[in-house]
Amino acid sequence: MTIIYQLTLGSHLQADSFEAFAEQRYLPALHTGATRSGQWRPLRLLRRSRERDSDPIDLDRQFLLLVDWSGVPHMQLPPVDDPVVQGLFETFAPNIVRLGCFSTVEALVNDQGLSRSPINASGGSFE
Repeated sequence: MTIIYQLTLGSHLQADSFEAFAEQRYLPALHTGATRSGQWRPLRLLRRSRERDSDPIDLDRQFLLLVDWSGVPHMQLPPVDDPVVQGLFETFAPNIVRLGCFSTVEALVNDQGLSRSPINASGGSFE
């Protein structure tokens, strides 16, 4: 299952600094090993982008942290192994909202293209 957290910074002016910090210090410091209730697996951080000129200028202050988890659903972010990094994370003061647990229905694309032949509405293959 994947647990998704939304992190929103107080200002879009912090977004570039937070992204660099998260990539270089925060994500590597997250405990990704086994715990008593399960195991953290791969982590992904996504940053929201403006799609149109009419979008608010500060959309890029929003991030999604996707945490693959095996075990009993967890309510909190993975723990940080380094207290200095945790303190730096807290200086950004992100508003953190746990959006919930999501299960992968199917992943269709791999490095070779489609993982299976799609079926069209009449039951035949598209290939």
